[in-house]
Amino acid sequence: MPERRDLQVILTRTQAQANAAKSAVTSGTSWAAAARRYSTDTVSKADGGVLRGVARGQQDRALDSAAFSARRGVLVGPVKGQFGYYLVRVTAITPARQSTLAEVSSQIRQTLTQTAQQARLTAFASDFQRRWTARTECGPSYLITICANAPRATRTATAGGTVATAPATTTAGN
Repeated sequence: MPERRDLQVILTRTQAQANAAKSAVTSGTSWAAAARRYSTDTVSKADGGVLRGVARGQQDRALDSAAFSARRGVLVGPVKGQFGYYLVRVTAITPARQSTLAEVSSQIRQTLTQTAQQARLTAFASDFQRRWTARTECGPSYLITICANAPRATRTATAGGTVATAPATTTAGN
């Protein structure tokens, strides 16, 4: 499990707006009120500027760098990013940890089961198509490549090797 951080974020379009938001927060305005007033990020704004459980690499590179280099409780910014200027404060840090086998054994079992089921389904479909293509006669207006009476692709020799050419198709009404 990677390190995760809970963040308070305000995203603004301009540096001047970011500085105004920073002044509001440092002068006592709650982060939620400042986020509602200044932030353009609809996701975090709806939750009072809070982003929970952010792992490295999930956000804009500038925000990611600021959030994972900041100490808990310290206001950082404005930081110029791809979408504007960020103010960020880390409110909680969940350290990275290795999951135990007991925690992930059900996920491993489920993944192995799904892989085996997919392999069986693929094998069944291939075998079914192989066995029934020879037994399937299609009407002249409905010929497709898996019909026994469909024209087969031919191979044409070229200087570089052989090339498969598509069979002539029959159209409805012909």
